[in-house]
Amino acid sequence: MNSRVLQKIQAGTFHFLLVILPLVFTISNDELFEFPKMLLIYAAALVLLSIWIIRSIQTQKIAIPRTPFDLPILLFVGSQILSTVFSIDPHTSLYGYYSRFNGGLFSVLSYTILFYSAADIITKENLNWFIKSFFLGAGLTALYAFPEHFGHSPSCLLITGSFDAHCWVQDVQTRVFGTLGQPNWLAAYMAVALPLVATKIIGRKWSVDKLFPAVLWPLAFALYALVLLYTKSRSGILAAGIALTVQIVVFFLVRPHQKIKDISSSLFPFIVFALLTLCITNPVKDKLFSILHISSQTSVSTGQTQPSGTQLESGGSESGDIRRVVWTGALRVWQRYPIFGSGVETFAYSYYKDRPKEHNLLSEWDFLYNKAHNEFLNYLATTGIVGFGLYISMYGSFILLPFWWIYRKQPRSVLSGHRSIAIEVTDTEPYSFSTILFLTAGSCALLGLGVSNFFGFSTVVVSFLTFFLPALTVISANKKRILTIHLPTLLKDTWVQRIFIGIVLFCTLSSLFSVFSMWDADRIYAKGKGLLDQSELQSGALLIQEAAKRVPNEPVYEDKLSATAAELSYALSASADSTSAAALAQTAIDHSDAVITAHPANVNFYKTRVHIFTLLAQISPVFYDEATKALLAALDLSPTDPKLTHNLAFIAKAQGKTADQEKYLKETLELRPIDISTRLELGAFYEEQKRIDDAKTQYQAVLQLDPENASAKTRIASISAVPKKK
Repeated sequence: MNSRVLQKIQAGTFHFLLVILPLVFTISNDELFEFPKMLLIYAAALVLLSIWIIRSIQTQKIAIPRTPFDLPILLFVGSQILSTVFSIDPHTSLYGYYSRFNGGLFSVLSYTILFYSAADIITKENLNWFIKSFFLGAGLTALYAFPEHFGHSPSCLLITGSFDAHCWVQDVQTRVFGTLGQPNWLAAYMAVALPLVATKIIGRKWSVDKLFPAVLWPLAFALYALVLLYTKSRSGILAAGIALTVQIVVFFLVRPHQKIKDISSSLFPFIVFALLTLCITNPVKDKLFSILHISSQTSVSTGQTQPSGTQLESGGSESGDIRRVVWTGALRVWQRYPIFGSGVETFAYSYYKDRPKEHNLLSEWDFLYNKAHNEFLNYLATTGIVGFGLYISMYGSFILLPFWWIYRKQPRSVLSGHRSIAIEVTDTEPYSFSTILFLTAGSCALLGLGVSNFFGFSTVVVSFLTFFLPALTVISANKKRILTIHLPTLLKDTWVQRIFIGIVLFCTLSSLFSVFSMWDADRIYAKGKGLLDQSELQSGALLIQEAAKRVPNEPVYEDKLSATAAELSYALSASADSTSAAALAQTAIDHSDAVITAHPANVNFYKTRVHIFTLLAQISPVFYDEATKALLAALDLSPTDPKLTHNLAFIAKAQGKTADQEKYLKETLELRPIDISTRLELGAFYEEQKRIDDAKTQYQAVLQLDPENASAKTRIASISAVPKKK
């Protein structure tokens, strides 16, 4: 195939990613947003890598783009490889945590391939086309999310045919998320887009013949800003504010002498964003007005405060309190694994060993945390000081080097040996105004993303941009060099070339088929889970089994299969089909044994094992001992989980071990003293043991937590009643 055609396919792949990647989601998978986006990245990386290899074979030389970011990127990738090698769960480190996917070693390698492919294919001449594709993708994403604020979700129109917002469990009207899946994720994307679109406005001189761009770019900026504010994401709004502020400051440092009209156009993006932030209800505005209200020291009521959207559910813990607890646990994980961390993307396993007891006092006490909700602490915990340090070095170079390039190109006076003589020098030819704007915007966009990631974590779209934007700055600053390695003369033979190209195509197609199989298996798995939720056990089990056959190395499928087999065994035992029930029970145990053996650090698999043996114990009580062993193993991995001690109390009760039952109920309350149901259960236990005073103490504690609790009032009244004397 002609080399020019191959280059066009490479360029087209990037245009496709920039426009389509943020918009991609499905309605048939277990995870609707991140999973299809991640698979699209895998597919794009495979296509780009194979085309680069084919071009190398055809030209008999390997052309490798050399950039100032080579060393930071390669060292970072090396740290991820080492962390995967020493991981507590290598499978998760390779593929990423199931349901998140982004962040595993394969995704890091894919982004690295995309970086070098972009540096290879993008030139100064076609750079603006890729920037326009980015704006188009961001614009379509923003337009998709915009009507959600007014109660009309395009997704619902596609899914149910009704142009409302009722197809989502989440309150998408209060906090929009569009095709990104979560408000903070959409906010991070918009925060990246704002500094870049600002380059089309800052310092521009408009004329009648340029009326269209004079209207288009301010409208695009306003659209991105509105959608960002509609997400009500504090981290996203803060990120955009910092990015735009730094962008304006750098611009005036570079061009200190400007006319008044130029100053006003340069400040336009910053002013528009500030005004919108102060006019539209959002957490930053609410916080600012709250501070001003307190400082005014007035007793006049200002009306009811609008919800800021900082809590994930009504009456829930404040997100800042949640983060502080999770961050504390992340630091403790790092202390246990200081060098290479617990393994890439293994936070969901390592955190629970160090989970602070204070987590049980939060509204999200029983949520599964598979990220540290701080990108930097997440790297520290999962990849250790080595991975964390090299990630900071890489990310810091992405932000700081473009500023350094601008500085080196600026004219500056240098004193000679004589005080009265000054010589103006520059590195080389100064950058053009548009280049300075773009380099500044690229760095500020990544700076803003870093602020957003400090309170959250990267998703597929922004991870792609984290590697793609530096490639654009390299091209814009003319910092790319080419390292050429000539291949053996054997490749000059046409038939030899065809053989090698055939091998490359075969490997690429096989890999692409594997990517498709991952998507198809997840689709089948999601359908099977849906049937299981509807109590259609046999049909659901068959689909889960099919998913496990499609991707046999995915432990999540095998784990679900083991639980489903146990549920079928229990159902058949109730229908007196003991032979089939016994066979399915053994199948459940075998699958559970295999999963636990291969993934001993995953506490979730132990919880599934508890579920299996608790079900089977309804058939034969001897399985209670196995359930207890699984619970104790899980408790070793997650010592502050009150659900585990509560389950131990349940099993102790089933076995008639009253001393153990009391012990584990007390331990549950030590871990979570605000647990009303456990206090009621312990009170009932004391009643059965005729320990009335102890029972009353528990019921009174319940009323302190919930003064209107009917159960506690009833029990206190019952045990306090005194029979009438005859």
